[in-house]
Amino acid sequence: MKQTVKRIVDLAMIILLPILMAEVLIGQQLHEWLGTGMLALFIAHHILNFGWWKSFFKGSYTPQRAFYTTIVLLLLLDMAALFASGVMMSGFVFSFLHISGGMILARQLHLFASYWGFILMSAHLGLHMEQFFGLGRKMFHLSEKNAVRTWVLRSLAVLAAGYGIFAFFTQQIPGYLFLQTHFVMFDETKAAVVYFAETIAMMVLFAAVAHYLNKLLCKVKKSEKKNGYGWKAISFAIPVIAAALVIVKLNLPEKTEPWQNVPTVDSSNTVSSSSAESSVKPSQPIDTTNDGFVLIRGGSFEMGSPSDEPLSVHYSGGSGLSEDIAEWLGENNIQ
Repeated sequence: MKQTVKRIVDLAMIILLPILMAEVLIGQQLHEWLGTGMLALFIAHHILNFGWWKSFFKGSYTPQRAFYTTIVLLLLLDMAALFASGVMMSGFVFSFLHISGGMILARQLHLFASYWGFILMSAHLGLHMEQFFGLGRKMFHLSEKNAVRTWVLRSLAVLAAGYGIFAFFTQQIPGYLFLQTHFVMFDETKAAVVYFAETIAMMVLFAAVAHYLNKLLCKVKKSEKKNGYGWKAISFAIPVIAAALVIVKLNLPEKTEPWQNVPTVDSSNTVSSSSAESSVKPSQPIDTTNDGFVLIRGGSFEMGSPSDEPLSVHYSGGSGLSEDIAEWLGENNIQ
């Protein structure tokens, strides 16, 4: 019974992961409820696997065990960051808390943690790939080994991983991972099925990388006891160092030249931060709907957008949009 519950929880988390990455498509309200559900499943997963935590400090660490422990600890920190920032930005599930202020920091942290969480959860899935293969063989009554089936699956995985590499760069994921991009840049011309295909392909990519790296570490000779403690220290130190670097990065002042590639605007049309209520008439129509997004057709952005393609800028800062813009202008010394 416990094993069945474990499988249901794990399967639910796998299904939710690509859906949560598509907030632009599913809307903020559903995203918040599904995110809360993911957190509940994450907690349930660790409760059901409490035996692993009981042996957490026991024994020496091999490179493989250190790698697995590092992934788990990074995921714990990532989920904590996602939950804290998600609650701060919540406009539906936790709106009763009436949290105000700090929305810019919360948005940056949530975006950063979302994409790292996506990678870490995919990698964690890859570490359990052998178990999923065994479960699949059992469900479909397949023989233990079949060379043809193995190579077919490997070929499909290679194709999916290759597509995942393509999606990784076309979606500009590195910008989110290193806190270079503070808004979700979404191509409105891309069909939902394509977006989900790209997301799943990236899941396969990171799962495959973790799976084969884990197999490589298995071949490393077991360390002597004294070195085993060294691997334990490394697995604990990496998450701590990563958290410290993120905190430092988030507290660094923003660069003051975000518009260096944008054509100069006539000073007569400049809007000062003191006139937050001033009306600006864009040359292109702005489509607005009550879904948390602003669709600007064409225009000049540092990220780049062809004039004939729509660009969606996703704002997840609650209702204080004008206040957040004024705060951002002040931080970047833009008058």
